[in-house]
Amino acid sequence: MEEIGKAFNALFSKIGDFFDVFDLSFIVSGAALIGSIYIWLEASDFSLPSTIKKDINVFTLVVMCYIAGLVCFALGRFIRYRIIYIFLKKEKRNKYNKFVEALKAHQLTDYEKYRPYLDEENLQSSRLYIRLWAEIRQNEELAPSFSLLRRYWVMAATYDGLASVALFWIYTAVDASLGLSISQLEPLQGGLSIFIAVLVFYVCSREAKRYVSNQIEEIVATLAATNG
Repeated sequence: MEEIGKAFNALFSKIGDFFDVFDLSFIVSGAALIGSIYIWLEASDFSLPSTIKKDINVFTLVVMCYIAGLVCFALGRFIRYRIIYIFLKKEKRNKYNKFVEALKAHQLTDYEKYRPYLDEENLQSSRLYIRLWAEIRQNEELAPSFSLLRRYWVMAATYDGLASVALFWIYTAVDASLGLSISQLEPLQGGLSIFIAVLVFYVCSREAKRYVSNQIEEIVATLAATNG
């Protein structure tokens, strides 16, 4: 029975590794974008030719969604870390400032092995952040915390990707409001559509930021509990 249990654990581990590579967080945003583009094309003058529709199979569609999801994630994270911070001066603080604050709150800045990273105005805090990830990843006793950290990362990536999709929804709502390539909506409907799309973008960006903050707090709290 023990050997069977080990065999199943190895099988589930392989399946988990597959989904780690083919991350479902990218599939979510990619599918949302591909679906949105398809609906927009069908409602506009740029409908896809029937031959292309017939040639697209399930595997091709999944790959398209995955690639689109990667692009959405990269764009969403770039917008959140770069463009938004330009307009929101009070938010112009990167995650490593938050990381150092968490270290101080848990009194980890006095640990001898962490102190060299925090000299010279926290110039090495990013490397310390990576080291703490490695310490948690290599410690089997911290597997529950590492699993939670991965979940936080996946959720942040998903919301970053959906924020990018919301940008396309904003464009579609503006398009429908002005009647550029889609049948024009009533002013109230168009305005409401734009408002909802903008709200979705804001909420998704905010949730992505919140999960990154939770991830930082969890990393530091885990190390504090381990060294405590």
